[in-house]
Amino acid sequence: MGEVILQAQRIAARNIAERAGITDDLHQVEVNVWLTMGAIRGMTLMELAGVDSGLTDEALKLMDANSRAMNRKLRGDKPKPTK
Repeated sequence: MGEVILQAQRIAARNIAERAGITDDLHQVEVNVWLTMGAIRGMTLMELAGVDSGLTDEALKLMDANSRAMNRKLRGDKPKPTK
């Protein structure tokens, strides 16, 4: 079962890299998918155990923002100016 999950995550990483226009560093995308999926699984387990920190929505938004920033960096985009 574990190998099936790993294979699915590798396929997801390749798809994300292709859609984001990342051609040089698939490994970093794979690492990010591993990190993200682990965090989501952990938060899911906590909620199943009846633990609600009230931070899940914010955590998901932060993970999304970090993933997008990493994709921009891997593509070589110029940093977005801060407001």
